[in-house]
Amino acid sequence: YYRQNRLSEAIQLWKSATHIQPDDKKLAAKLAKAQREEKVESGFTEGATANFVLRYDGDKYEKIGGLALQYLNMAYDKVGFDLGFYPTGEITAILYPEETFKELQSGPPWANGIFDGKIRLPIKDNELNEETFARSIFHEFTHAAIYQLTKGNIPTWLNEGLALYEEGSLRPQLEEALIKAVRDSQVFSIKELEKTFLNLPKQQAAVAYAQSYSLVKFLIESYSLTDIQDILKKLGQSKNIQQAFEETIAISLTDLESEWRVSQALPVSR
Repeated sequence: YYRQNRLSEAIQLWKSATHIQPDDKKLAAKLAKAQREEKVESGFTEGATANFVLRYDGDKYEKIGGLALQYLNMAYDKVGFDLGFYPTGEITAILYPEETFKELQSGPPWANGIFDGKIRLPIKDNELNEETFARSIFHEFTHAAIYQLTKGNIPTWLNEGLALYEEGSLRPQLEEALIKAVRDSQVFSIKELEKTFLNLPKQQAAVAYAQSYSLVKFLIESYSLTDIQDILKKLGQSKNIQQAFEETIAISLTDLESEWRVSQALPVSR
């Protein structure tokens, strides 16, 4: 029900479940989140295409809503082609006023969007940077596609690196963060980039995102997008990342990290 935007039915179901499992904290958190969303989204306009449902405040964001659907459809075609995979079923995207987005989401204050089963994007009331908006849509849609393809079985560096790659180029502030980290030999190991970046301080997170992009770009340029597609398919078959790499391009993650470090003129870890 929740992923189908049938919030009232999801809430009723989870309410009933909490009576049976009153100590289930995850269930309680899901219920509370859905109740907050229902309150905020009760008056939202809904737009739809063959692949997306978009929810937004039609009075405030009518033009932005049309633009969002346009970019979502473009992302579906471009990202789907690159990944060799087009998600099935309707994907929900929701536009929130920036302050509401911050109130509803538990992510870091620097987040420009989030995918948690739905694409959620903040909108600043006083301005819309169309390039940033388009980047965010391509980024979050990539996460949506990858989640469906791999069933969530993917290390963060590959997930985020691909999402940034699909934006078209690395954002200048991230590029600067990577240049500084490489210069100071303060980059992460690939093992450290497996888990979420959301708990990192802003500057370290910038390095983690930028390094992930750099690793993915290096991987695509050294091998191919077809190899990336095959790696993602194997992850979707419940193989681990090491198996997926060795079966597809016959290298280990350690080999990839060493090759990438050489490309950045960094000492190779032993």
